[in-house]
Amino acid sequence: MSGISKFLWVLRLNLFEFNGRLSRKNFWLIVLAWVGVHTILWLASAVSFILIAESQTTPDKTIAGTIAMIAIGSQLIFTFLSFLPMLAATARRLHDTNRTARWAFLLIPPITALGMFPLLFFCAEEGDRFDNKYGRAPKARTNPEIAEVFN
Repeated sequence: MSGISKFLWVLRLNLFEFNGRLSRKNFWLIVLAWVGVHTILWLASAVSFILIAESQTTPDKTIAGTIAMIAIGSQLIFTFLSFLPMLAATARRLHDTNRTARWAFLLIPPITALGMFPLLFFCAEEGDRFDNKYGRAPKARTNPEIAEVFN
């Protein structure tokens, strides 16, 4: 198994898991993948809106409008489907820094603008090197296949 397929295997097992801990590396890989998908969907929306603006005929505008609606719809669906897994990953990352998952409530939209900065700081700092009240340290896995992914 390659490194990416091992990572996806571990990610699938812990998709909706709010208990336990998540290493800094894996948290930022999840965030990177999430941002990448959002960027691709946003670019598809932007290109389709440019096509609408540049179109001279009605059929071209209809096709570009359909593409825009599909891209925007896909982005909304992805956002709703990825909310709980991202919240779970954030909770496990906070557990790794020995903080309660209640800090993840800073992601609620009315307080996101101000709450994002402490949450970014908490998720970027190094986790506890040893076991804490939320579980074993992610780097101290016993299974060698999983340990490669977490290190």
